[in-house]
Amino acid sequence: MDRWHLTPHLDTCRLPEYEPGHPHGVHLLRPEGQTITDRVNQGTDSSTLCGSNGLPTNATHIREQDHVRSQLLGGAVVVAALGAAALLLARPATDGPLDVAYEAGVVVQAFPAGSTVTYGLQILGNTSRTSTIELVSLTPVLGDPPAEVLGEAMLLGPERVEALGVGGFDVMAGWPPAGVTPLEVAGQLVPPQTNAHYEVVLPVSVPQDGMVIIEGFDVEYRVEGRPYRERSSTTLVLCPVESYQQCLEFEQNL
Repeated sequence: MDRWHLTPHLDTCRLPEYEPGHPHGVHLLRPEGQTITDRVNQGTDSSTLCGSNGLPTNATHIREQDHVRSQLLGGAVVVAALGAAALLLARPATDGPLDVAYEAGVVVQAFPAGSTVTYGLQILGNTSRTSTIELVSLTPVLGDPPAEVLGEAMLLGPERVEALGVGGFDVMAGWPPAGVTPLEVAGQLVPPQTNAHYEVVLPVSVPQDGMVIIEGFDVEYRVEGRPYRERSSTTLVLCPVESYQQCLEFEQNL
């Protein structure tokens, strides 16, 4: 209950301190049921053992003498190990230092149907003591029913505090926010040991009727060349001021 608040009118809020989120595990996909060793023992042609991604491909079985099969086995194990290592490095991990803050949500019914608002609330920090985060992309996760997003997610830096008078806000009228210039996401850097260094801002259309939802954001970034991905749980539930019954029912059922 306390992670949500109703916004019957336009307001702003300072974001509280929070603890970094818990890291998630990294999983490596395995080929379906059959190892490269199994395929070699069945007489698989060496040229068909691995594709460009290091995983087994469909192959034609041939009969080979034992000593040829033995040589293939040794080479295939090496190829498999290299392929698995390459796949692990290429797959974005989810245990990086990006801090997407606490789970939070806001129910808003303050703006006229068809108008454009700026959705804030989502902030980004860096829990690492030494490593800088390089942001790559940031994509809203649309709920059901989905909100109509009118442009790409962008960022407000530390200067927003002086320009807006607050460290973070939930929703405000218009786009872009007055007095600040939003930044493109790609290539922006989040310094080590920073709390709420950036605030994400997104232009959203208020629906003509009923309720729309944004469930959070998918953030892709790099740390020292290694790719990471994180999903936040910062939720917007938005209704027009002329027709807000669904938002009231949503809040009552929290």
